[in-house]
Amino acid sequence: METLRNCTKNGKCDRYPVFDSIKKQHLDCLAMIISKYPKMIYLRDHSGFPPLCQAAYTDFKDGCELILRYSEAAKNPFSDEPLLTYSNYRQETPLFLAVEAQHLEVVMFLMQAGASAVHPCIRG
Repeated sequence: METLRNCTKNGKCDRYPVFDSIKKQHLDCLAMIISKYPKMIYLRDHSGFPPLCQAAYTDFKDGCELILRYSEAAKNPFSDEPLLTYSNYRQETPLFLAVEAQHLEVVMFLMQAGASAVHPCIRG
């Protein structure tokens, strides 16, 4: 628990099991991890991707839904930015990444959840 506090306090980027559960699209593992540590949805992996960005990019719609559900109860310890615009280090939002990867179902879900199609990223 202390390690998680340090990670969320410092905004540390690293490899955490939450990211492996997203990469492998293992919904039960993801649910177990973020139900116990909901603020993990705001950490970044070693490449600078928050979990929602990674789930959107890897076409893990169920993971996106779960992460957004937990964001309603877990406040972002790093910023006041809403999770739908909480981007990677290149300012790519989850919606931008889903569009780039051509994941139509994820795009539709994120748009219905309130993602902005006019939020730019560094790449334009």
